[in-house]
Amino acid sequence: MSRRRHYNRNEINYINLLVIFLFIVAASFFIKYKEKVEYYGLFFLLLVLIAITIYLFTRKRFKNNVDVDYNDDTHIIGMLRGIKPEDFEKEIAAMFSRLGYETKTVGHSHDGGVDVEAKKDGDTYIIQCKRYTTGSVGVKEARELQGVVAAQYANKGFLITTNNFSPEVLKEFNNNPRIELVDILSLLKYYKASLKK
Repeated sequence: MSRRRHYNRNEINYINLLVIFLFIVAASFFIKYKEKVEYYGLFFLLLVLIAITIYLFTRKRFKNNVDVDYNDDTHIIGMLRGIKPEDFEKEIAAMFSRLGYETKTVGHSHDGGVDVEAKKDGDTYIIQCKRYTTGSVGVKEARELQGVVAAQYANKGFLITTNNFSPEVLKEFNNNPRIELVDILSLLKYYKASLKK
């Protein structure tokens, strides 16, 4: 799975200018040849439809997108915290893919505590993603992940958050070899390392 591309503001502006240009061309053509509308109406309609399609595509594609400077930690953190939870799961899967894992996103309302499954060198890993902007991940989530790792005979579980963990979680799981706690600072290191692959 390749890294989902994050388009910059200039690219978005170029596409918006293209839409405006198409509208201007279509309107000008229609005004100039309005007496021959029966011949050129289809052309005009086609240009308008193309412009509307481009506009709708860019609106959907860039709605949740942010400008990301991948050399700037603040920008990366802002991007990870700003995307939707389901997009965050996909981003984590892509990150692990870049790090050499085979990944599959699983997350949905009945995912059983699994958002991403990863495999590497014959080992299986369970990844639980918590895109939090406020608040800490509690001990309940860590225990649930531990149960899933045991039930699925996985080698290890990653509990990943865009924020941090409660003191109870750190006390109980910080030295647990089967559960790796990945807070925002650890996630940032993983993410930047994956971009260098």
